[in-house]
Amino acid sequence: MKRLKSSINNGNESALRDLMTVETRNVLKVLDEMYPNQNVEVDILTDWLLRIKELTKPISVLTSVLAYYGKTESHYKLLIETLERFTSLENRDGKAYLITLKYLPIQTVFYSISISLVMAKKHDLLNDIFTKIEVRKREYDRQPFALYISREEEWGKIPEMIYPNNRKRLPFEVLLLNSNLEEIFTSNQLAFDSTEFKMYYDLFEFLRSIKARYQEDHHYFTGCFGYKLDRSHIVNFLKEGAMEENWEVLSLFGNSKDNFGTTLKTLVEALNRQP
Repeated sequence: MKRLKSSINNGNESALRDLMTVETRNVLKVLDEMYPNQNVEVDILTDWLLRIKELTKPISVLTSVLAYYGKTESHYKLLIETLERFTSLENRDGKAYLITLKYLPIQTVFYSISISLVMAKKHDLLNDIFTKIEVRKREYDRQPFALYISREEEWGKIPEMIYPNNRKRLPFEVLLLNSNLEEIFTSNQLAFDSTEFKMYYDLFEFLRSIKARYQEDHHYFTGCFGYKLDRSHIVNFLKEGAMEENWEVLSLFGNSKDNFGTTLKTLVEALNRQP
């Protein structure tokens, strides 16, 4: 992390790019070597999940730090390029559950970057993450990134198989993503503590939920935050935003308070219909 911060502060673009490229290539190489054409057992799913979580930690830390401390246009282009590289992952024939687990790294990196941008209040750059990334994989190259990253139905019953006591049928973000990200952010001091991490995690998913409805993306509901009873930090976030004359969050919604308000209402109605 020290090397990364030094490269950011000293403007050493080549060293920064090398760091990102090496870690991204390492993750994709290992994923490519993981053989999905085998019988799916709980112990295999669990083993894959643990291996992929460990594999993804270094690139998640790097992208989180760059998103938060980045200063130049080239820094932010590198973040977008890194996510685009993950969309080039080729999956051979195999069991759907194992193939789907290979998408966990891009989910983790996407969340790492996005949460850090929310922490740094770089909402205009968060909008770029939602709108400017081009999917490289041929089968999905005409698909918007927001849809590519939001295909919740493809996770199917993976959480239920690994966590059979998941009677509430919580989304995969709760069971496969949240705790890993919390460990990454707290153990590397990217967030002050678990409470602070959870606050920014929820704020990101809240903004993502509204953005999905603004983009008419019907494949994403709310992630973890929609299943929580205490949303007081989100209420405070909205109250503070209402007092700002030029609230940067509106850059996610065409810089329009009306767009934000209308889409927020749609989200509230969806949450109220939730059992």
